[in-house]
Amino acid sequence: MLNIVKSVNYGLRKDTGVIISLVAMLGFPFFIIALISNMDAEGLKSVTVSFLVGSQLLGMVYGFSYLGIIIISCKAMGMDGSDKTINYEIMSGHRRFKVFAGRVISGIVWGVILVLIIDSLPVLVFCLANGWGKETEPFDVIIRMLLCFFPMLRLCAFHMMIASLLGSAGKGIAAGLGVFTALDIIESIMADNFNMQTDNMFGFINILSLLIPQNSREFIVDGKPVTIFDTSIDSHMVLLTIGVSLLLTVLYLTVAFIVFKKKDRH
Repeated sequence: MLNIVKSVNYGLRKDTGVIISLVAMLGFPFFIIALISNMDAEGLKSVTVSFLVGSQLLGMVYGFSYLGIIIISCKAMGMDGSDKTINYEIMSGHRRFKVFAGRVISGIVWGVILVLIIDSLPVLVFCLANGWGKETEPFDVIIRMLLCFFPMLRLCAFHMMIASLLGSAGKGIAAGLGVFTALDIIESIMADNFNMQTDNMFGFINILSLLIPQNSREFIVDGKPVTIFDTSIDSHMVLLTIGVSLLLTVLYLTVAFIVFKKKDRH
């Protein structure tokens, strides 16, 4: 299986769509931050981690990365769906489960772990450059960022399932974008018209609910008014985020493997 993982990793490294996705995810937050900071007299010096959280920029960064997750996940599972690579692997004596698992492992490493690291870079850069800021609690924010691993894993598994069902990375990406648009519309209707709580219903919304503060209060700190954002996280949110994400991840990958296993490879 290690050779399969190496093969998929090699394909991802050489794939133009994956490279463009990673570059876009790296550049997007700093481009947006540069635009916003130009409106402030202090420029980039005013950008702290608390500013990123309070201005919802951190949520935007993780939200934008969803597009990267779609592309990378589908590429990992289905980039060789139209050629004979999978056939060769099976004919070489590899069990279908190992062929499938190798693609899942690569998809998770590239589409979840690497994306999570890239999304965390602005926090590291501006924390080292300008400090954390007084508006948020560092421990709470870091926990929320780490918890994003679980809905991102869920999203990655979902789009690998779509790529497996359609047998193609390109079709999987197109369908994934369509599903994302449809779910976004459904979420808006449910939240606006029925006042339904959807934080854990959709992985994308789960990420935003973790990273965009809902409540804030103004306090006087060192003689100046400071808006303190409530970043505390309760056990209910933690358990739901982890539990729902893991349950759906297992479900999606099970469906993907059943399809992968039964699909004719001629």
